[in-house]
Amino acid sequence: MFQLDPAFPATSHLLGDLALCQARLQADARYAWIVLLPRVAGARELEDLTADQRRQLMDEILLAGEAARSAWRWAVRSPSSMSASWAT
Repeated sequence: MFQLDPAFPATSHLLGDLALCQARLQADARYAWIVLLPRVAGARELEDLTADQRRQLMDEILLAGEAARSAWRWAVRSPSSMSASWAT
């Protein structure tokens, strides 16, 4: 069974679950970055994932990247709607 390292809840915010990964937003006001954590018991490195899981991870990386770019474009167009406090 997948278990989230206890360090993550203290330093990040849950965005949601994708097919393979849990997506989390790091609590760092300097950078908006998403961490994808494959929900695979015992997995520590890419080689711990099957070939299908690695393909799924790549799909989810691309999806998360597009979501981050979309959020950035929205924030640039609506700067008053975005608060720096969201990531503190």
